[in-house]
Amino acid sequence: MNESSGNLRIKVGLFLASYFPVESSLDIELNRITDQAQMAERLGFDSIFLGHHYLSAGAFLQPIPTLSYLAAITERIHLGLGVHLISLQNPLLLAEELATLNALSKGRLIAGFGAGY
Repeated sequence: MNESSGNLRIKVGLFLASYFPVESSLDIELNRITDQAQMAERLGFDSIFLGHHYLSAGAFLQPIPTLSYLAAITERIHLGLGVHLISLQNPLLLAEELATLNALSKGRLIAGFGAGY
């Protein structure tokens, strides 16, 4: 299905929570995110997204390294930043990290940016 044939395809993605209580086990929480990403891919979802926060009350896995990890255990699903706090980043460093993530995921990166809180 594509636009040129008159058929439109709706793409559906999931936002995964990479935030959890400090007292939680990192292994359990990482396994939860891993299982959700792999299940989303098996079920045919188009993408998964992770948020971005600093100084949260709980534990928060940063999205770029977490998406790099998920890129290694998935094959097809697109990996997104749903909304990365660009104003708090070094632009050159961020560009290099995103280029690396896009290469590692074989072009599956979707980058979404926001100004911040």
